[in-house]
Amino acid sequence: MRGFMYRICLTVINIFFPPLAVAMLCGLDHDCLVNCFLFLLAVIPAHVHGFYISCTYFHRRHKVKKGRWPGGAKSMIRSRNVINGGASNAEVDALWRKENGLERESSGMDSAKQGDSPRQEKHGSNMHRHNSRQQQDMVQRQDGQLGRTGTNHSRRHEAARTRTEERMARHGLGYT
Repeated sequence: MRGFMYRICLTVINIFFPPLAVAMLCGLDHDCLVNCFLFLLAVIPAHVHGFYISCTYFHRRHKVKKGRWPGGAKSMIRSRNVINGGASNAEVDALWRKENGLERESSGMDSAKQGDSPRQEKHGSNMHRHNSRQQQDMVQRQDGQLGRTGTNHSRRHEAARTRTEERMARHGLGYT
């Protein structure tokens, strides 16, 4: 009920003075300055921008409360509070790993032990995805396949070879 009242309060503030509503969600940063500029130019674009930011924030906040990854960057929004749905960067990284089924490697990737920033931790999870892709490629090669199957390049190459073979058979140029 408290979250609903907060949303109603922000909506009313956004109707009368959108830069204040944006400042409550984002702080006094880039998004607030954009909204102030829009408010000075014309009132309606500031309302649209303010409602866009508040709807994005509450949608992503709902996702975080459900234990889902809130999503990546959004156009026209630079505030980490809004992009993360009110969660910290570490919480969002953990939700992303949980949703994608990736577990943190114990070989030095734990940011709590080493004191790394969330950006470095995120880089470590990207390294893990890269390593798991290499392992999948190795398994496919061991199964007798030469490279990844199903890529656009291999499909195009296969289709071109099939067309060439059909053309050669039609014109009697094949190895028959």
